[in-house]
Amino acid sequence: MTKSVRGAKGGHALAKNADEITLAGVIALMEGGLNFVPCTDETRRVCGSRDFCSICAAWARVSTVLSDELTDISIQSLLDDYQQAVAKAGNVEIFPACRPRL
Repeated sequence: MTKSVRGAKGGHALAKNADEITLAGVIALMEGGLNFVPCTDETRRVCGSRDFCSICAAWARVSTVLSDELTDISIQSLLDDYQQAVAKAGNVEIFPACRPRL
């Protein structure tokens, strides 16, 4: 997701366009997947009751909905939303702790 360049003029930059990087992709990369509870991970069989457990089924539905939402949010959309909020606020500094460096 990022690339780095060494040297005095080096640094880090996105390896893809910001509209191609989603929050789902970032979380999957950082956390190893979007499985919020172990029993919803299709690659592991951690629970012998998974096929008939109503709790696991509920978590699977929640995981699907959350994953779909995170897939719809790109880094570019976050930046666009921020810039709209700044424009709307005028000269008022908003969200100073999470201001992106443009």
